[in-house]
Amino acid sequence: MNRFVWMVFCFVHTIIVSGQNQKGISDTIFQIPEVLFSVNRIDNFSTGNKVQRIDSALLSSYSTTNLGQALSACTGIQINSYGTGLSSVSLRGTGSSHTAVIWNGLNIQDVLNGGVDFSLIPTGFFDNIKVQYGGNGALFGSGCIGGAIHLNNTLDFNRGVNASFRTAYGSYGHFYEGLNLSYSNKLFSGYIKAYYNKAKNDYKFRNTEEFETPTQTLHHADYSEYGVLAGAAVKINDRNIFETSFWYLNNDKNVGQTMVASNLSNNQNQSYRTSTTWKYRLNSLNINIRSGFVDNVLFYNPFNSNLPNSKHQSLSLVNEAELTFKPNENHLINFGFSYTFEKGISTNLSNNAHRNRISMFSSYRFSSNNTKWVIVTSFREESMNKMVTPLTFTFGIERQITPLLRVKGKVSKNYRIPTLNDLNWNFDGFARGNPDLKSESGFGQDLGIVFNKQFQTFTLGYECSGYSNIVNGWILWHPNADNIWTPDNVSKVWARGIEQDLSFKFTFSRLTIKPSASYSYTRSTKIVADIPDDDAFHKQLIYIPIHKAGFKMFMEYDGFSFYYGQNFMGNRYTLVNNSKYVNAFSVGDISLSKVITIRNQQVNFTFLMNNVWNTVYQVMQYYPMPFRNYQISIQLNFK
Repeated sequence: MNRFVWMVFCFVHTIIVSGQNQKGISDTIFQIPEVLFSVNRIDNFSTGNKVQRIDSALLSSYSTTNLGQALSACTGIQINSYGTGLSSVSLRGTGSSHTAVIWNGLNIQDVLNGGVDFSLIPTGFFDNIKVQYGGNGALFGSGCIGGAIHLNNTLDFNRGVNASFRTAYGSYGHFYEGLNLSYSNKLFSGYIKAYYNKAKNDYKFRNTEEFETPTQTLHHADYSEYGVLAGAAVKINDRNIFETSFWYLNNDKNVGQTMVASNLSNNQNQSYRTSTTWKYRLNSLNINIRSGFVDNVLFYNPFNSNLPNSKHQSLSLVNEAELTFKPNENHLINFGFSYTFEKGISTNLSNNAHRNRISMFSSYRFSSNNTKWVIVTSFREESMNKMVTPLTFTFGIERQITPLLRVKGKVSKNYRIPTLNDLNWNFDGFARGNPDLKSESGFGQDLGIVFNKQFQTFTLGYECSGYSNIVNGWILWHPNADNIWTPDNVSKVWARGIEQDLSFKFTFSRLTIKPSASYSYTRSTKIVADIPDDDAFHKQLIYIPIHKAGFKMFMEYDGFSFYYGQNFMGNRYTLVNNSKYVNAFSVGDISLSKVITIRNQQVNFTFLMNNVWNTVYQVMQYYPMPFRNYQISIQLNFK
């Protein structure tokens, strides 16, 4: 805790000093030419990828929830929720470690297990969220095989003072408070966001694993958490901008019973994430130099087992430099270099659980004069502890066929390096990592069409994407001849499918109606038998639904907004031979908001109802989900 207080003090002190008027600059209003530093890789070099930008108004309804809940409601991606606890993501039939999670350009995947717990990430911390479907390891490095989640914060100038306070109360003793403050002028921009969240989490559920499915109450599942996110940017001159950000999280969560067991425990998670960037622009040349640091700590305390208390810590330091050059309107060139140091600290890890990673990457984008053609190619080469990974590449193309129709395609080779747990885990003779593991290698193809038609009061949008992704050397943990669990590069998995998204927008005077529907079909199977008579051969991977669909309706009228979402998830197999599965389910949510203006200040009232139809369901086997539940929130906005 002392470290946290010291880091916050230093950060706030830096903001205060940077925000003061520079010597020789008066309060007289004068214009400074706006500098545009547009070197975001996902915007410039993701041609051929499907990218979903979550509607900000819709995201606001879920600003007091965690990111797993928000993504489950607002997108069609697969969120694996263990009750209201751990949440992980699965994109396009791959695992959680195959999805990169990128915060302001920094990959925050845990270097121990390769995943990110989305239940620990507050939705209200971010200004915009993008979901990138399909692999692009050449742009974002290891782990970006199924896709990436991009969490972004903006630092705009000349916005003055803005503040908002939100409080929420809900079912099962849920209580939330959040505060956002920001200030910017011609030369400085800064913000600080803080929140506190807790819940008793003692919801009722139907135990479908017991005779006559009795109604029971979940116990020992309460949690409390708080965190702060702060950022600042200083415009040194028209060519130089310095940005820095800091993110701290503290979560204390009890893990309760499942439908069949009561292995109670307590998890305490702490994380420190920092990112600092210097941006320089000279005519058509942009230079970014970024440094980031991630420190994740988990304290695991079991209550009713013979296992000892344990501490698991992962550290990563990322230094990156990239140059973007635009010789004319048709060409854009990018190349860069990164160095990453990763270390794991745990009683279950060997002393050499650390590594150095060096990578070089480059991208080129061509767009025709009429922008009918856009072509992008990217490359990345990485060395890990002096061992070179296979060359990774991406080639994407888009063509505007007519003013209404655009086609796009992409081929890519991607990779995922083994986690530190894969390489170095050692658990009392029961499980042991494999230091000889190779990187997983994926080869993917995407093909899509996008149709947009705008009438006077009506807009129609349709996107259809087909994809195929073969992952070689999929790392699988299994028992060896001595009955010790160990990982090997044994599996070859083929994930393929089709995604369709249909949206409408109707505008009638002050009324806006935006209905949308989505459907995805996913097959993800092993196409090489790991052992003779392999039960998993040509079977769907566990917890990957073949069918998933959703319907959303969003309406706005004179300060009122209404949202209804219905999501359907098909059966998910729980055994590798596909003999057992978790039943399909369909869940609906409703949100109703009203904005009232009082003396030029806005007050936003929001009512949120989850699981409207009281559906009895499980996302992960034996982990019950709550019945219908409610939340009421009030947000005050000041300028």
